[in-house]
Amino acid sequence: MTERQFRHMVDNRRGRGPAPLFTEGRLASVVRHGAAACARRDDAAEAWARAAEPDWLADTRVVGLAGGLLLIAVGNATLLYDLTQRAPGLHRQLSRCIGGVSRIKFVPAGSPQAEA
Repeated sequence: MTERQFRHMVDNRRGRGPAPLFTEGRLASVVRHGAAACARRDDAAEAWARAAEPDWLADTRVVGLAGGLLLIAVGNATLLYDLTQRAPGLHRQLSRCIGGVSRIKFVPAGSPQAEA
């Protein structure tokens, strides 16, 4: 490589930095929506912790909140049945705390829905 080629290469690199990934375009939109979904799930988990009985918390976890559906994974079959029976009352209680919850669905912890 000659000195002229080297200087040309250095000049071409000057003033260029990595493109800003998170400031504009689709990736920024994905990051914003992902952050909002995580925040809503965290809010739902806090509301569930307040609404649930203390002995339920060890066997349950909030999987997600999307489209008005609050998805809760349950690790115990007996508790799953009990929570399914109590779903209408829990729905009323949770919908006061979390806006936009139109339905609660309890799923077994090992199911594909619980891994979302």
